[in-house]
Amino acid sequence: TRDRSPPRQWYSWAEFVAPRPQPPLIMMSHSWTGRFCDFMAVIHSMHKDMGLSVNAVIWICTFANCQFGENFGNSLEECPFLQALRRVEKTVLIVDRNADSLTRSWCGLELHYSLLADKDLQLYTSAGLVGSSKVSSGALVDEIMRYDIRRIEAAEAAFRRQILNYIAGLSETAGLQTRGEDLVAENGRPKLNDTAIDETHPNRANGKPEYRHEAEVFKKHSEKFNELNMRVRMEVVAKIGRAQKSKGCKADLAQRGIALAHLWAFARKVKSSSPHKWEALTLADVESDMIKPACALRKCSYTELVTDTPVYPRFVVSSTSHMLFKDIMDSIEWIAEAMQLKDSTALWLYFFSTNRVTPEADGEVWEAFDAAFAECEAYVLIADNEARHTRRLWRIHELDMANRTSKSVYITCPHGALSCGRAFPNGAQVFGEFDAKIARILFEMRFEECHITLEGERAMVIEHFEEGARSEAEKRRRYDKLHARLQRYTAGPIMRQAAQKGDVAMCRRVASAPGLSLNGDSMRGALGESPVHMASAEG
Repeated sequence: TRDRSPPRQWYSWAEFVAPRPQPPLIMMSHSWTGRFCDFMAVIHSMHKDMGLSVNAVIWICTFANCQFGENFGNSLEECPFLQALRRVEKTVLIVDRNADSLTRSWCGLELHYSLLADKDLQLYTSAGLVGSSKVSSGALVDEIMRYDIRRIEAAEAAFRRQILNYIAGLSETAGLQTRGEDLVAENGRPKLNDTAIDETHPNRANGKPEYRHEAEVFKKHSEKFNELNMRVRMEVVAKIGRAQKSKGCKADLAQRGIALAHLWAFARKVKSSSPHKWEALTLADVESDMIKPACALRKCSYTELVTDTPVYPRFVVSSTSHMLFKDIMDSIEWIAEAMQLKDSTALWLYFFSTNRVTPEADGEVWEAFDAAFAECEAYVLIADNEARHTRRLWRIHELDMANRTSKSVYITCPHGALSCGRAFPNGAQVFGEFDAKIARILFEMRFEECHITLEGERAMVIEHFEEGARSEAEKRRRYDKLHARLQRYTAGPIMRQAAQKGDVAMCRRVASAPGLSLNGDSMRGALGESPVHMASAEG
């Protein structure tokens, strides 16, 4: 951090709050587009993992650079990023939820310099350190393994060119406007000199055609870029090790919990091998394209194919065959991150835990489900924007069973997760952004009106639900109690959105839900924001 003398009009945040210059110990490399709560999750994990003092100094561009205009110098060697990297002992790359840091030019420069200067490099996601028991597989690890420095982007095309020149070992000024030996800058930013396009080169990551200058740099200096890509990937391989091939096992239905790591690996295989487009692939497609062919020879469940020993599940997870597989995996990733689950955590999922080649009898499956349910600690309902997927009699019956047997209940969607009881480990009831539209589907739902595929099973489910009720009035109270519970679970996301939009009618409707505490933690969002905060922010 620079000294604050002589007096200036504008300062960085670090200069504003620090009593004196503070040489940094760790360089934080991150994308501006990442969520702040994910960024802070990494800071908390680092503090714990590294045993850092609360006085440890870290360099974060957002706070270290003056946001009213920073002097980036006449060359990259003079820019604040490399000046900070020369001082630090360690670089931490934060791979945000959308992996944007892997496509940012400045992050690419920081990676390149860190490896070149033999700095200790560590990679973190909001779930923790890559290579730890919580982050040894999954979508973000896959993104890191596909890292390609040639796919980086910057807000200014001239900065991108300058950085790529530097990594290739060329003069930084190549292809940029100069005056003598110095770059021509406009508002502190260099300017392109050659804007010719190479129509034969693959488009950039942002979909735009590649410049001829960059295409030539990639072609002539490919070994430089390939070496950097390989070093980044090897950093991950060195930390997570090579996956061991499973021998499979024979397991009772109730003990067919599949580990998160196996689920991530399966999703990776589906994404690369399925004939269907990833964005349109349903769970039913996955069953026919991938699960059945994989299990055909051994005539077993997929879990038995990839798991070495029988294991009871920690979570029972509910989805439907018509849901998009991408949405299911995104939803599972949210609950895994929210609960800080290890990759070895076992889940019971119908399509993975049952035999899809030679299906077990319905009675056997129900009996096994009850046994798995008895052993698990929580029930997870995956919901999406399609009401028909959520308003299923069996699924809401399972949710009610979880409540009756004192299991934790979580509802998760492709954008976030909702705890229906005790808070998540970070102290919040919501993780990510739980979709208010999905919340309204559950809020308005009546159990007795839910859909069931085989109408012949409706009477059986209803009979089980009403078991023990001695009168019609008691049965009605049971239905109303479940309805009220669903409303309390989902009131928070609906009320916050309604407050933000000024929808007074919806606010009143939600507030009338039986037993709802308007000041309770369930009404707050992931950052602790209440409906009052949302309304105030909108004016």
